[in-house]
Amino acid sequence: MKRLQKQQRKNKINTAWAVLGAIKWQVLSTLFIQIFFCFLRIFQGYLIKRLIECYLDPELASTDAYWWAAILSGVLAVAFYADHHWNDGTSRFGAYAKAGIISMLYSKITRLSTHSITQLSAGQLINLAANDVNTVEMLSFFFPSVISGWACILAGAALLWIYFGVVCLLGVGYIIATVPLQMIIAKTASKPRAEKNVITDERVRKTSELIQDIRLLKMYTWELKFREIIAELRNKDISANNKALFWESLSRAVANSSHFIAAFLIFMLYDVTGGDLTISKVFAGYYILNYMRIFGGYFVYNSFTFVAEARLFFQRLDKIMQAPEMDEVVFDAPIDSSNSIEFDKFTAYWTKDKSQNGSRETLVTETAPIKTPQNTNKPTLVNINLNIKKDSLNAVVGTVGSGKTSFLLSFTGEMPQTLGALRYKGSIAYVEQEPIIFAGTFRESILFGKPYNEEFYNKVIKACNLESDLA
Repeated sequence: MKRLQKQQRKNKINTAWAVLGAIKWQVLSTLFIQIFFCFLRIFQGYLIKRLIECYLDPELASTDAYWWAAILSGVLAVAFYADHHWNDGTSRFGAYAKAGIISMLYSKITRLSTHSITQLSAGQLINLAANDVNTVEMLSFFFPSVISGWACILAGAALLWIYFGVVCLLGVGYIIATVPLQMIIAKTASKPRAEKNVITDERVRKTSELIQDIRLLKMYTWELKFREIIAELRNKDISANNKALFWESLSRAVANSSHFIAAFLIFMLYDVTGGDLTISKVFAGYYILNYMRIFGGYFVYNSFTFVAEARLFFQRLDKIMQAPEMDEVVFDAPIDSSNSIEFDKFTAYWTKDKSQNGSRETLVTETAPIKTPQNTNKPTLVNINLNIKKDSLNAVVGTVGSGKTSFLLSFTGEMPQTLGALRYKGSIAYVEQEPIIFAGTFRESILFGKPYNEEFYNKVIKACNLESDLA
């Protein structure tokens, strides 16, 4: 979060680097352990070859076989230990990144003004926090393979060169050739994924609207029309998802079959060129190619898939993190001590004029005329002059769209552009028009964390006309 705050001060948001910077040591340690694990697995191919040679030679079977078996057992034990550690490491930094992103997202949302929230899609926010971040967490398991996969390929190629000579380049080259092929497939699959994200955002938004306004929809019998709209979006969502899954299955087929084809090419060419294709070389070569396929093919592909998914995810997250936050506005006390609130030539806009150099309020005097911003729409509130006395009860009445809500939100500092002056002193309690029921008892929903005072609690129940409901 601190890294992101530094970027915000520089007006350059890059949440991907901020998250990576927070977990870089976990990533580096996991990468080191995974590379070490890959080298151990490739080295096992060499040990398997020596052990098979001992069983094929009666003289070696009685002397060296036990030593090679003991070494192989020790390497397997260390490899299993390293395997668990790098699996644990990838799971940990994926979980850390997910928790940090969700915390960062919720922290940002709480600082957004009403204007900024209306500019963002509620479906996009829900989809990011509930779905996309889970996909990034699962695929982060393969992230270190961007580097460790190539280390596995190089180590395996070096050992195969010792066994089969120059002909091993044909099989190794085929495995390497599948990597850029999978990169192309991953890039192609990113297009339907991006399309799916947009459709999913819209579908979630429509579904949320349907649930929130179900009473209104039932009243006007619009539920069937909304069902058609959501069903159409769902069909588009499934279609885009099927396209992405097609390319993913194609890439998996290429990755999972690469070691079979590579082994066939090496063994065939080695035998045709007059090489001595022994049992030990076949078993060792097939074993090495299998791990090159796993860590150099399948894992590398999934690492590219992760990069493609993460790029789309962080682009969407950057858009939210760059949304303007609610400024901290300090209001002056009223000039007249008998007043509780004073409006002095107050004009407010729901769009901010960038030419004002970020200033939010301009105190207007009798000699300073109001300058209407040239690049904004018409103001919501125009030249309000109003004094409200202390200890007085007031009500704002007007038609729909007349600016009542904007008038009240002026006290919270959420109007992005204001001219004139608003002065008041005291605390504010803003109650939404829509009722909210929190999890817990009826009394807890009313107290909202405050201590229980029976006398005051009964006054609140009576003032809110809830006695008949409780009865």
